[in-house]
Amino acid sequence: MKRKKLIFILNNFLIGGAERLILEIIKNLDRNEFEINIVTVFGSGPIEVEFRKLGTPIFFAGPKRYPSSVFLKIVWILSTPFVFLRLIVFLRKIKPDVVITSLYQADILGYWASFRLNTKLVSIQHDVVRINPIIRWLKTRVLKNTNKIIAISNKVKQFLIEYFRVSASKIEV
Repeated sequence: MKRKKLIFILNNFLIGGAERLILEIIKNLDRNEFEINIVTVFGSGPIEVEFRKLGTPIFFAGPKRYPSSVFLKIVWILSTPFVFLRLIVFLRKIKPDVVITSLYQADILGYWASFRLNTKLVSIQHDVVRINPIIRWLKTRVLKNTNKIIAISNKVKQFLIEYFRVSASKIEV
């Protein structure tokens, strides 16, 4: 039986709830059923070591160093088109069956980079944070075109329905 190719796209490997959740999901996936790759768009972080222990390939679409200063954040923003292009090349090379994104930078870049590939898109939603109007508009487009959305709680599901106008039938808790 052919293994399904999964690509998890994260912002980075900082120590947060989203990163820990993805780590636990990947730990519990059957490697006989799934071929897994991890991509970050926003650098590394302290728990990269834990992800490396899983033996899963990691690709840094953006700079490996997490932008901790204002200067580095500006550099990251300016490099976003290059990050996007690297992500497109990587996805076309791997040809995943499913792309799984988490947090809005990864959601937006992952969706547009996988556009026109014959792949399913799943987005894991973790928070109920109101974002600036431009990012909200982009993320709304992404969520409406995502195949499945996983909300980590009923509160997150309700937020997605009200704030982003996502169909309830598309969301699993």
